[in-house]
Amino acid sequence: MRRKAAIALGGCLGLMLAAGLALFWATREPLCQGKPVRIWVEVIGQGQYGPQQLAEEQLETVAPLAVSALLEALRTDRKPLRDQINDWWLKLWSKLPPGVQKLTPQPRFYFKPDRRMWIQALGRFGPHDKRAPPALIRELGNKDSEVRFFATSTLGDIATNWADEPAMEREIIQSLERMLKDTAFNVRGSAAYSLARCGPAAGGSVPALIALLNDPEEHSRSAAVRAISYIGGDSNLIVPAIAPLLQSTQLITRAFAAYAICQATGDTETGLPVLVGLLSAEEHEWEDSPRSIAAGLIGRLGTRAESALPDLQRAMESSETGTRIEAARAIWRISGNPSNAIPVLRSALAKGNRGERIWITEKLAEFGPEAADALPELMVALQDQDFLIRGNAVRAIGNIGPAAAIALPNLKLLLTDPFPSIRRNVAKAITKISAN
Repeated sequence: MRRKAAIALGGCLGLMLAAGLALFWATREPLCQGKPVRIWVEVIGQGQYGPQQLAEEQLETVAPLAVSALLEALRTDRKPLRDQINDWWLKLWSKLPPGVQKLTPQPRFYFKPDRRMWIQALGRFGPHDKRAPPALIRELGNKDSEVRFFATSTLGDIATNWADEPAMEREIIQSLERMLKDTAFNVRGSAAYSLARCGPAAGGSVPALIALLNDPEEHSRSAAVRAISYIGGDSNLIVPAIAPLLQSTQLITRAFAAYAICQATGDTETGLPVLVGLLSAEEHEWEDSPRSIAAGLIGRLGTRAESALPDLQRAMESSETGTRIEAARAIWRISGNPSNAIPVLRSALAKGNRGERIWITEKLAEFGPEAADALPELMVALQDQDFLIRGNAVRAIGNIGPAAAIALPNLKLLLTDPFPSIRRNVAKAITKISAN
Protein backbone atom coordinates (compact mmCIF):
# COMPACT_ATOMS: atom_id res chain seq x y z
CA MET A 1 0.00 0.00 0.00
CA ARG A 2 2.80 2.34 0.93
CA ARG A 3 4.48 1.64 -2.36
CA LYS A 4 1.27 2.37 -4.29
CA ALA A 5 0.77 5.56 -2.31
CA ALA A 6 4.34 6.64 -3.03
CA ILE A 7 3.85 5.93 -6.73
CA ALA A 8 0.60 7.91 -6.77
CA LEU A 9 2.23 10.77 -4.88
CA GLY A 10 5.14 10.74 -7.29
CA GLY A 11 2.73 10.81 -10.19
CA CYS A 12 0.90 13.79 -8.74
CA LEU A 13 4.13 15.62 -8.11
CA GLY A 14 5.20 14.87 -11.68
CA LEU A 15 1.95 16.24 -13.05
CA MET A 16 2.28 19.33 -10.88
CA LEU A 17 5.85 19.85 -12.05
CA ALA A 18 4.81 19.44 -15.69
CA ALA A 19 1.94 21.89 -15.21
CA GLY A 20 4.26 24.33 -13.52
CA LEU A 21 6.78 24.11 -16.34
CA ALA A 22 4.01 24.55 -18.91
CA LEU A 23 2.75 27.62 -17.04
CA PHE A 24 6.31 28.94 -16.79
CA TRP A 25 6.92 28.65 -20.52
CA ALA A 26 3.47 30.01 -21.35
CA THR A 27 4.18 33.13 -19.30
CA ARG A 28 7.53 33.50 -21.07
CA GLU A 29 5.85 33.44 -24.48
CA PRO A 30 5.55 36.99 -25.89
CA LEU A 31 2.01 38.35 -25.81
CA CYS A 32 0.07 40.82 -27.91
CA GLN A 33 -3.30 42.09 -26.71
CA GLY A 34 -3.36 39.31 -24.12
CA LYS A 35 -2.74 36.50 -26.63
CA PRO A 36 0.53 34.80 -27.55
CA VAL A 37 2.04 36.33 -30.70
CA ARG A 38 2.14 32.80 -32.10
CA ILE A 39 -1.67 32.61 -31.99
CA TRP A 40 -2.02 35.82 -34.01
CA VAL A 41 0.46 34.42 -36.56
CA GLU A 42 -1.66 31.28 -36.85
CA VAL A 43 -4.70 33.45 -37.59
CA ILE A 44 -2.76 35.17 -40.37
CA GLY A 45 -1.84 31.77 -41.79
CA GLN A 46 -5.51 30.81 -42.03
CA GLY A 47 -5.91 33.46 -44.74
CA GLN A 48 -9.49 34.40 -43.85
CA TYR A 49 -10.37 37.87 -45.11
CA GLY A 50 -11.11 40.08 -42.13
CA PRO A 51 -9.66 38.04 -39.25
CA GLN A 52 -6.30 37.97 -41.03
CA GLN A 53 -6.18 41.75 -41.45
CA LEU A 54 -7.34 42.29 -37.87
CA ALA A 55 -4.54 40.02 -36.61
CA GLU A 56 -2.01 41.95 -38.68
CA GLU A 57 -3.18 45.25 -37.22
CA GLN A 58 -2.84 43.90 -33.69
CA LEU A 59 0.69 42.65 -34.41
CA GLU A 60 1.78 46.04 -35.76
CA THR A 61 2.21 47.14 -32.14
CA VAL A 62 4.83 44.40 -31.57
CA ALA A 63 6.36 44.26 -35.05
CA PRO A 64 9.83 42.89 -34.08
CA LEU A 65 8.21 40.04 -32.13
CA ALA A 66 5.85 39.42 -35.05
CA VAL A 67 8.81 39.13 -37.43
CA SER A 68 10.45 36.57 -35.15
CA ALA A 69 7.24 34.53 -34.96
CA LEU A 70 6.71 34.68 -38.72
CA LEU A 71 10.28 33.59 -39.41
CA GLU A 72 9.82 30.67 -37.02
CA ALA A 73 6.55 29.71 -38.74
CA LEU A 74 8.22 29.77 -42.16
CA ARG A 75 11.13 27.66 -40.87
CA THR A 76 8.84 25.00 -39.41
CA ASP A 77 8.19 22.98 -42.55
CA ARG A 78 7.89 19.56 -40.89
CA LYS A 79 4.46 18.61 -39.60
CA PRO A 80 4.11 17.55 -35.94
CA LEU A 81 3.98 13.77 -35.38
CA ARG A 82 0.30 14.12 -34.41
CA ASP A 83 -0.51 15.61 -37.82
CA GLN A 84 1.58 13.01 -39.67
CA ILE A 85 -0.30 10.16 -37.94
CA ASN A 86 -3.61 11.89 -38.65
CA ASP A 87 -2.70 12.27 -42.37
CA TRP A 88 -1.87 8.56 -42.54
CA TRP A 89 -5.15 7.66 -40.84
CA LEU A 90 -7.13 10.03 -43.07
CA LYS A 91 -5.83 8.29 -46.22
CA LEU A 92 -6.60 4.85 -44.76
CA TRP A 93 -9.98 5.84 -43.30
CA SER A 94 -11.20 7.35 -46.60
CA LYS A 95 -10.77 3.94 -48.27
CA LEU A 96 -12.77 2.02 -45.66
CA PRO A 97 -16.40 0.94 -46.34
CA PRO A 98 -18.98 3.41 -44.94
CA GLY A 99 -20.10 0.89 -42.33
CA VAL A 100 -16.57 0.46 -41.03
CA GLN A 101 -16.01 4.23 -41.05
CA LYS A 102 -18.90 4.65 -38.63
CA LEU A 103 -17.29 2.20 -36.18
CA THR A 104 -13.83 3.79 -36.25
CA PRO A 105 -12.56 7.17 -35.01
CA GLN A 106 -12.98 9.86 -37.64
CA PRO A 107 -9.73 11.62 -38.55
CA ARG A 108 -9.45 15.32 -37.81
CA PHE A 109 -8.98 17.89 -40.53
CA TYR A 110 -6.10 19.94 -39.22
CA PHE A 111 -5.55 23.51 -40.31
CA LYS A 112 -2.97 23.77 -43.08
CA PRO A 113 -1.30 27.19 -42.90
CA ASP A 114 -0.99 29.33 -45.99
CA ARG A 115 2.68 30.31 -46.33
CA ARG A 116 1.72 33.03 -48.78
CA MET A 117 -0.03 34.99 -46.03
CA TRP A 118 2.98 34.68 -43.72
CA ILE A 119 5.27 35.89 -46.51
CA GLN A 120 3.06 38.90 -47.15
CA ALA A 121 2.88 39.70 -43.44
CA LEU A 122 6.66 39.44 -43.14
CA GLY A 123 7.00 42.19 -45.73
CA ARG A 124 4.52 44.33 -43.80
CA PHE A 125 6.19 43.95 -40.39
CA GLY A 126 9.82 43.64 -41.40
CA PRO A 127 10.57 45.95 -44.34
CA HIS A 128 13.64 47.25 -42.45
CA ASP A 129 14.48 44.01 -40.61
CA LYS A 130 17.72 42.42 -41.86
CA ARG A 131 16.25 38.97 -41.28
CA ALA A 132 13.41 39.51 -43.77
CA PRO A 133 15.18 39.68 -47.17
CA PRO A 134 17.16 36.43 -46.72
CA ALA A 135 14.00 34.63 -45.56
CA LEU A 136 12.06 35.88 -48.59
CA ILE A 137 14.90 34.96 -50.95
CA ARG A 138 14.83 31.41 -49.55
CA GLU A 139 11.13 31.21 -50.38
CA LEU A 140 11.97 31.88 -54.05
CA GLY A 141 13.09 28.26 -54.23
CA ASN A 142 9.75 26.84 -53.04
CA LYS A 143 8.20 24.18 -55.27
CA ASP A 144 4.82 25.97 -55.18
CA SER A 145 4.70 28.70 -57.83
CA GLU A 146 2.15 30.66 -55.79
CA VAL A 147 4.58 30.81 -52.87
CA ARG A 148 7.32 31.99 -55.22
CA PHE A 149 4.91 34.58 -56.64
CA PHE A 150 4.19 36.03 -53.18
CA ALA A 151 7.85 35.99 -52.19
CA THR A 152 8.81 37.78 -55.41
CA SER A 153 6.10 40.41 -54.95
CA THR A 154 6.98 40.98 -51.30
CA LEU A 155 10.66 41.46 -52.13
CA GLY A 156 9.58 44.19 -54.52
CA ASP A 157 7.52 45.78 -51.75
CA ILE A 158 10.48 46.06 -49.37
CA ALA A 159 13.28 46.71 -51.90
CA THR A 160 13.24 50.50 -51.62
CA ASN A 161 13.77 50.25 -47.86
CA TRP A 162 17.32 49.02 -48.52
CA ALA A 163 18.49 51.89 -50.74
CA ASP A 164 20.93 52.96 -48.00
CA GLU A 165 22.48 49.48 -47.85
CA PRO A 166 23.74 48.80 -51.39
CA ALA A 167 24.82 45.22 -50.69
CA MET A 168 21.35 44.16 -49.52
CA GLU A 169 19.61 46.13 -52.26
CA ARG A 170 21.84 44.52 -54.87
CA GLU A 171 21.11 41.04 -53.50
CA ILE A 172 17.35 41.70 -53.69
CA ILE A 173 17.57 43.03 -57.25
CA GLN A 174 19.76 40.14 -58.41
CA SER A 175 17.34 37.65 -56.85
CA LEU A 176 14.42 39.29 -58.63
CA GLU A 177 16.30 39.30 -61.92
CA ARG A 178 16.86 35.53 -61.60
CA MET A 179 13.10 35.05 -61.20
CA LEU A 180 12.57 36.56 -64.67
CA LYS A 181 13.46 33.07 -65.90
CA ASP A 182 11.09 31.20 -63.60
CA THR A 183 9.04 28.39 -65.13
CA ALA A 184 5.75 30.02 -64.04
CA PHE A 185 4.62 33.01 -66.09
CA ASN A 186 2.95 34.69 -63.10
CA VAL A 187 6.24 34.59 -61.21
CA ARG A 188 8.12 36.06 -64.18
CA GLY A 189 5.57 38.87 -64.39
CA SER A 190 5.76 39.46 -60.64
CA ALA A 191 9.55 39.69 -60.85
CA ALA A 192 9.25 42.35 -63.54
CA TYR A 193 6.71 44.34 -61.51
CA SER A 194 8.97 44.10 -58.46
CA LEU A 195 11.98 45.34 -60.40
CA ALA A 196 9.82 48.27 -61.54
CA ARG A 197 9.37 49.24 -57.89
CA CYS A 198 13.15 49.38 -57.52
CA GLY A 199 13.27 52.20 -60.08
CA PRO A 200 16.63 53.35 -61.49
CA ALA A 201 18.48 51.15 -58.96
CA ALA A 202 17.48 48.19 -61.15
CA GLY A 203 19.08 49.70 -64.24
CA GLY A 204 21.39 46.72 -64.57
CA SER A 205 18.35 44.46 -65.06
CA VAL A 206 17.11 46.27 -68.18
CA PRO A 207 18.85 43.83 -70.59
CA ALA A 208 17.16 40.90 -68.80
CA LEU A 209 13.81 42.71 -69.02
CA ILE A 210 14.37 43.34 -72.73
CA ALA A 211 14.94 39.59 -73.15
CA LEU A 212 11.58 39.03 -71.40
CA LEU A 213 9.88 40.97 -74.20
CA ASN A 214 10.08 37.74 -76.22
CA ASP A 215 8.17 35.79 -73.58
CA PRO A 216 5.23 33.75 -74.99
CA GLU A 217 2.89 35.12 -72.28
CA GLU A 218 1.44 38.62 -72.73
CA HIS A 219 1.35 39.11 -68.97
CA SER A 220 5.13 38.74 -68.80
CA ARG A 221 5.74 40.96 -71.82
CA SER A 222 3.53 43.81 -70.60
CA ALA A 223 5.10 43.57 -67.12
CA ALA A 224 8.57 43.81 -68.69
CA VAL A 225 7.62 46.89 -70.73
CA ARG A 226 6.13 48.57 -67.67
CA ALA A 227 9.25 47.82 -65.65
CA ILE A 228 11.52 49.26 -68.33
CA SER A 229 9.46 52.46 -68.45
CA TYR A 230 9.67 52.85 -64.64
CA ILE A 231 13.37 52.02 -64.42
CA GLY A 232 14.51 54.09 -67.39
CA GLY A 233 17.97 54.10 -68.87
CA ASP A 234 19.67 54.54 -72.22
CA SER A 235 16.99 55.36 -74.82
CA ASN A 236 19.31 54.05 -77.55
CA LEU A 237 19.02 50.63 -75.91
CA ILE A 238 15.38 50.80 -74.87
CA VAL A 239 13.58 52.35 -77.85
CA PRO A 240 14.76 49.85 -80.54
CA ALA A 241 13.68 46.97 -78.29
CA ILE A 242 10.24 48.39 -77.48
CA ALA A 243 9.29 50.15 -80.73
CA PRO A 244 8.20 46.91 -82.52
CA LEU A 245 5.64 46.33 -79.76
CA LEU A 246 3.75 49.46 -80.85
CA GLN A 247 2.32 47.19 -83.57
CA SER A 248 1.52 44.32 -81.22
CA THR A 249 -1.85 42.64 -81.63
CA GLN A 250 -1.94 42.31 -77.84
CA LEU A 251 -3.47 45.65 -76.93
CA ILE A 252 -2.31 45.80 -73.32
CA THR A 253 1.29 45.17 -74.36
CA ARG A 254 0.89 47.87 -77.04
CA ALA A 255 -0.37 50.34 -74.43
CA PHE A 256 2.59 49.81 -72.11
CA ALA A 257 4.98 49.98 -75.07
CA ALA A 258 3.57 53.38 -76.05
CA TYR A 259 3.92 54.66 -72.51
CA ALA A 260 7.47 53.30 -72.27
CA ILE A 261 8.43 55.10 -75.49
CA CYS A 262 7.09 58.36 -74.03
CA GLN A 263 9.13 57.86 -70.88
CA ALA A 264 12.30 56.81 -72.68
CA THR A 265 12.30 59.64 -75.22
CA GLY A 266 10.86 62.37 -73.00
CA ASP A 267 8.22 63.36 -75.56
CA THR A 268 4.78 62.11 -76.56
CA GLU A 269 4.97 62.44 -80.33
CA THR A 270 5.12 58.69 -80.98
CA GLY A 271 3.49 57.10 -77.95
CA LEU A 272 0.54 59.36 -77.12
CA PRO A 273 -1.33 58.81 -80.43
CA VAL A 274 -1.14 55.06 -79.82
CA LEU A 275 -2.62 55.44 -76.34
CA VAL A 276 -5.37 57.73 -77.60
CA GLY A 277 -6.21 55.21 -80.33
CA LEU A 278 -6.64 52.50 -77.69
CA LEU A 279 -9.35 54.56 -75.99
CA SER A 280 -11.56 53.48 -78.90
CA ALA A 281 -10.63 49.80 -78.68
CA GLU A 282 -13.32 47.15 -78.35
CA GLU A 283 -14.90 47.14 -74.92
CA HIS A 284 -14.20 44.29 -72.50
CA GLU A 285 -15.87 43.17 -69.33
CA TRP A 286 -12.70 42.40 -67.39
CA GLU A 287 -11.22 44.98 -65.04
CA ASP A 288 -7.88 45.57 -66.81
CA SER A 289 -9.25 46.34 -70.27
CA PRO A 290 -7.02 48.01 -72.90
CA ARG A 291 -9.22 51.12 -72.75
CA SER A 292 -8.92 51.59 -68.99
CA ILE A 293 -5.18 50.87 -69.04
CA ALA A 294 -4.64 53.36 -71.89
CA ALA A 295 -6.60 56.04 -70.00
CA GLY A 296 -4.59 55.40 -66.85
CA LEU A 297 -1.27 55.63 -68.69
CA ILE A 298 -2.31 58.87 -70.40
CA GLY A 299 -3.02 60.28 -66.96
CA ARG A 300 0.46 59.28 -65.78
CA LEU A 301 1.94 61.47 -68.52
CA GLY A 302 0.47 64.51 -66.77
CA THR A 303 0.43 67.85 -68.55
CA ARG A 304 2.38 66.35 -71.46
CA ALA A 305 -0.88 64.66 -72.49
CA GLU A 306 -2.99 67.82 -72.49
CA SER A 307 -3.93 67.34 -76.14
CA ALA A 308 -5.71 64.09 -75.17
CA LEU A 309 -8.27 65.82 -72.91
CA PRO A 310 -11.09 65.78 -75.54
CA ASP A 311 -10.53 62.06 -76.12
CA LEU A 312 -10.62 61.39 -72.38
CA GLN A 313 -13.89 63.31 -72.12
CA ARG A 314 -15.39 61.01 -74.76
CA ALA A 315 -13.97 57.97 -72.95
CA MET A 316 -16.00 58.92 -69.86
CA GLU A 317 -19.11 57.97 -71.85
CA SER A 318 -17.91 54.34 -72.03
CA SER A 319 -20.07 51.59 -70.62
CA GLU A 320 -16.99 50.20 -68.86
CA THR A 321 -16.89 51.42 -65.28
CA GLY A 322 -13.11 51.02 -65.14
CA THR A 323 -12.60 53.12 -68.26
CA ARG A 324 -14.86 55.90 -66.98
CA ILE A 325 -13.02 55.99 -63.68
CA GLU A 326 -9.56 55.96 -65.24
CA ALA A 327 -10.52 58.62 -67.80
CA ALA A 328 -11.92 60.86 -65.06
CA ARG A 329 -8.81 60.40 -62.97
CA ALA A 330 -6.58 61.11 -65.98
CA ILE A 331 -8.40 64.39 -66.63
CA TRP A 332 -7.86 65.33 -63.00
CA ARG A 333 -4.13 64.50 -63.19
CA ILE A 334 -3.64 66.43 -66.42
CA SER A 335 -5.75 69.50 -65.68
CA GLY A 336 -5.44 69.56 -61.90
CA ASN A 337 -9.21 70.06 -61.71
CA PRO A 338 -11.26 67.27 -60.08
CA SER A 339 -14.61 68.69 -61.21
CA ASN A 340 -14.86 66.18 -64.07
CA ALA A 341 -13.80 63.24 -61.98
CA ILE A 342 -16.09 63.67 -58.96
CA PRO A 343 -19.46 62.92 -60.69
CA VAL A 344 -18.07 59.74 -62.25
CA LEU A 345 -16.51 58.58 -58.99
CA ARG A 346 -19.71 59.30 -57.05
CA SER A 347 -21.77 57.19 -59.43
CA ALA A 348 -19.31 54.30 -59.35
CA LEU A 349 -19.05 54.48 -55.55
CA ALA A 350 -22.82 54.14 -55.25
CA LYS A 351 -23.20 51.32 -57.79
CA GLY A 352 -19.77 49.75 -58.24
CA ASN A 353 -18.53 46.37 -57.09
CA ARG A 354 -16.38 45.88 -54.01
CA GLY A 355 -13.06 46.32 -55.82
CA GLU A 356 -14.21 49.53 -57.46
CA ARG A 357 -15.51 50.95 -54.17
CA ILE A 358 -12.22 50.19 -52.43
CA TRP A 359 -10.29 51.92 -55.23
CA ILE A 360 -12.62 54.94 -55.42
CA THR A 361 -12.68 55.62 -51.67
CA GLU A 362 -8.89 55.41 -51.67
CA LYS A 363 -8.62 57.94 -54.52
CA LEU A 364 -11.19 60.30 -53.03
CA ALA A 365 -8.94 60.55 -49.98
CA GLU A 366 -6.37 62.16 -52.31
CA PHE A 367 -8.80 64.87 -53.41
CA GLY A 368 -8.90 66.58 -50.01
CA PRO A 369 -11.58 69.30 -49.73
CA GLU A 370 -12.36 68.86 -53.44
CA ALA A 371 -14.14 65.59 -52.56
CA ALA A 372 -16.87 67.44 -50.64
CA ASP A 373 -19.47 66.77 -53.36
CA ALA A 374 -19.01 63.02 -52.77
CA LEU A 375 -19.76 63.34 -49.05
CA PRO A 376 -23.23 61.65 -49.25
CA GLU A 377 -21.73 58.52 -50.86
CA LEU A 378 -18.77 58.53 -48.46
CA MET A 379 -21.12 58.66 -45.46
CA VAL A 380 -22.89 55.56 -46.78
CA ALA A 381 -19.48 53.92 -47.23
CA LEU A 382 -18.79 54.41 -43.51
CA GLN A 383 -21.35 51.67 -42.86
CA ASP A 384 -19.88 49.22 -45.37
CA GLN A 385 -19.13 45.72 -44.10
CA ASP A 386 -15.73 45.77 -45.82
CA PHE A 387 -13.14 47.26 -43.47
CA LEU A 388 -11.05 48.64 -46.34
CA ILE A 389 -13.98 50.65 -47.69
CA ARG A 390 -14.81 51.93 -44.19
CA GLY A 391 -11.21 52.89 -43.54
CA ASN A 392 -10.76 54.67 -46.87
CA ALA A 393 -14.05 56.54 -46.41
CA VAL A 394 -12.93 57.73 -42.97
CA ARG A 395 -9.70 59.15 -44.39
CA ALA A 396 -11.50 60.77 -47.35
CA ILE A 397 -14.05 62.46 -45.07
CA GLY A 398 -11.32 63.61 -42.69
CA ASN A 399 -9.36 65.14 -45.56
CA ILE A 400 -12.42 67.13 -46.63
CA GLY A 401 -12.07 69.03 -43.37
CA PRO A 402 -14.64 71.34 -41.72
CA ALA A 403 -16.98 71.06 -44.71
CA ALA A 404 -17.65 67.46 -43.61
CA ALA A 405 -19.09 68.47 -40.21
CA ILE A 406 -22.37 66.74 -41.02
CA ALA A 407 -20.54 63.40 -40.95
CA LEU A 408 -19.30 63.76 -37.34
CA PRO A 409 -22.11 61.65 -35.76
CA ASN A 410 -21.47 58.87 -38.27
CA LEU A 411 -17.73 59.01 -37.63
CA LYS A 412 -18.14 58.82 -33.85
CA LEU A 413 -19.97 55.51 -34.23
CA LEU A 414 -16.73 54.06 -35.58
CA LEU A 415 -14.71 54.96 -32.50
CA THR A 416 -15.46 51.40 -31.36
CA ASP A 417 -14.68 49.75 -34.71
CA PRO A 418 -12.85 46.42 -34.23
CA PHE A 419 -9.98 47.58 -36.45
CA PRO A 420 -7.41 49.72 -34.58
CA SER A 421 -6.38 51.59 -37.75
CA ILE A 422 -9.97 52.69 -38.35
CA ARG A 423 -10.31 53.89 -34.75
CA ARG A 424 -7.07 55.88 -35.06
CA ASN A 425 -8.12 57.43 -38.38
CA VAL A 426 -11.56 58.30 -36.99
CA ALA A 427 -9.92 60.23 -34.16
CA LYS A 428 -7.72 62.08 -36.67
CA ALA A 429 -10.70 62.80 -38.94
CA ILE A 430 -12.74 64.23 -36.09
CA THR A 431 -9.83 66.51 -35.16
CA LYS A 432 -9.46 67.75 -38.77
CA ILE A 433 -13.19 68.39 -39.18
CA SER A 434 -13.52 70.10 -35.80
CA ALA A 435 -10.54 72.42 -36.40
CA ASN A 436 -11.42 76.11 -36.60
